[in-house]
Amino acid sequence: MGRRHQPDSWAHDLAFLQSDKDMKAQVQLFQDYQTNIDAYPARQALLRERQYPTLIAWGKRDAALLAA
Repeated sequence: MGRRHQPDSWAHDLAFLQSDKDMKAQVQLFQDYQTNIDAYPARQALLRERQYPTLIAWGKRDAALLAA
């Protein structure tokens, strides 16, 4: 079967949030997420215009990206 996410992966991620500097960087990214959303139309237009070659590999048993 395909690769599965570990139920304790949050503990691994938490290791990167131990310092004040790391926490501030994550909070700043979260607070500025609207900038990312606002950029979607321009990015989508660029992708429609440029049509970059892309290889997408996916399997029906992929646990991360379900077919439904």
